[in-house]
Amino acid sequence: MIDTDKNDKRFMAKVSIRKNGCWIWKASCRGKYGCFSHKGKAIDAHRWSYSRWKGDIPEGMFVCHKCDNPLCVNPEHLFLGTHKENMKDASRKGRLNQRKLTERQVFNIRMSNLSNQQLARKYGVWDSTIRRIRNYVTWNKKG
Repeated sequence: MIDTDKNDKRFMAKVSIRKNGCWIWKASCRGKYGCFSHKGKAIDAHRWSYSRWKGDIPEGMFVCHKCDNPLCVNPEHLFLGTHKENMKDASRKGRLNQRKLTERQVFNIRMSNLSNQQLARKYGVWDSTIRRIRNYVTWNKKG
């Protein structure tokens, strides 16, 4: 468990509280998630929040969002789950990436100088989707 009032203030200075109860992270991000520096190490902001206000995160557990907003760091919106439970939750809520990219988008992804994270945000897909496209694991037909 994380314990420091100084970090609480620093953390909360990077949060915007919304009417729906979400605490939206407004500082630096890694992919779709907020990123917070603690003791010289970068940690996902939602994981820091969970640790600070709810307790330790057991090895291999995910910190999941009830609100489905990856930038939300409200500990009341966070819960622990395994990867399988997280995927089940995403599927049940219709959140799994069901978006189909066009051939033109795939071509643009492969030609782009943007990072995988930047492209993932742009096209609304996971970083791993971009990586698989760029490495011809998916969309491997040429021409």
